[in-house]
Amino acid sequence: MPELSEMMRNPEYIRLYTAIESSGPQRGIIHIEDATDRLFWTKIVNAVCPGRYDIKPYSQPGSEGKRKLEQEYQRLSKEYLVAVDGDYDYLCPDRNEYAAELNANPFVLHTFCYSRESFLHTPESIESLTDCIYLHEKTNCHTLEALQRFSVTVYEALLVFSWLHNREQHRFKESDFNESFRLPAGVLLLDDDLAVNEAAFESLSRSVQQYTDTHATFISDRESFAQHQEVLRARGITPENALLFINGHRLLDGVFRPVYEKLIRKSRSIDNEWVETHYPENETQDRKNQVRNHYRENCNARQLLSRCEDYTTSPFWQRITQKLSEAERTG
Repeated sequence: MPELSEMMRNPEYIRLYTAIESSGPQRGIIHIEDATDRLFWTKIVNAVCPGRYDIKPYSQPGSEGKRKLEQEYQRLSKEYLVAVDGDYDYLCPDRNEYAAELNANPFVLHTFCYSRESFLHTPESIESLTDCIYLHEKTNCHTLEALQRFSVTVYEALLVFSWLHNREQHRFKESDFNESFRLPAGVLLLDDDLAVNEAAFESLSRSVQQYTDTHATFISDRESFAQHQEVLRARGITPENALLFINGHRLLDGVFRPVYEKLIRKSRSIDNEWVETHYPENETQDRKNQVRNHYRENCNARQLLSRCEDYTTSPFWQRITQKLSEAERTG
C-alpha cells in the first residue's frame, strides 16, 4: 500500500475512515505483515474486542511486510496498532532499535514466540491434530514425544545463539543457527512405525552440539549469559517449549508437516486393515471406499493445519490477548 501520511495515522481520521468504509461503527486499524496473517490476528481481536479493529495487510504480496511496519512503530496509538511475528526480536531485545520497540511499545502486538506457525507446535495443537484423523481405529504415534525431544535437544543451542545474536546480530546469524537443526533430506523424527527415529536424533544431536560447542567459545561474559538465561526463563522459555522460539516456518515445513503427512498415510492404511478384519468380504470394498472418501475429504494435512485453533489455550496466545487488552485500556 502507499506510504501513510501523518493525517492517515491520526486517531480521529482513522475512526472516521473506518466508519465510512464499513458503513458501521468507528474502528481502529491493525496493520499486519501479509494477508495470510489475517485469520490469526482476527482470532486475537475476536477474543478480546470483537469488531473493534479493521485488520489490514500493510504491504503488497512478496514485499518485506515486517520491515515496513517497523517504520511505523513510533507513530502508533490506541487507534493504530501493528501486529507482527516476534521472530528473534522477543528473545533478543537489544539486537536493534526495532526489537527494543517491539518489547516496549504497548501498541506493537507480536506473537510472543517466533511466528504464528509456531503455535501449531504447542502440545494442545499437536494432540488435536493427531487425534482428529482416524475413522475406525486410532493410530498409535509418538509425534508429541518426538517434538518435545526435539525441543529439549535445541534448547542449549538456542540459549547460546540468542545471547550472541542479541549482542552482534550481523556476526552471529540466524541462518547459521537454523542449519544446526536442519534434518538431512528424507529423514523424519518418526520411523515407519511412527516411533521415535533414534537415528534422526543422533544426527540432530551431533549437529546441534557442534553448533553449541563452537559458538559457546564466543561467550565472553558468563555473568551476562547467566542473566540472559534467567530472563528467558522468566518469560516462560524452557527446554520443553524451546521449539516455539526457533524459525516456525522451517519447523513446520521441515520437521512437523512431513511427520504429520506420514501419520495420515499410516492411519489410512490401518483403517483399511481394520475394515478387512471387521467386515465380510462382500462389504469390504464399500467400506474401503468410505475410508478413501474420509481421508480425501477430511484429512488434507495443509487444510487441517490451517484450521487448527486449539493453541488458543496456550500461555503465549494468552499473552497476546493480554497485550491487546492493555492497549485497549491505554489512554
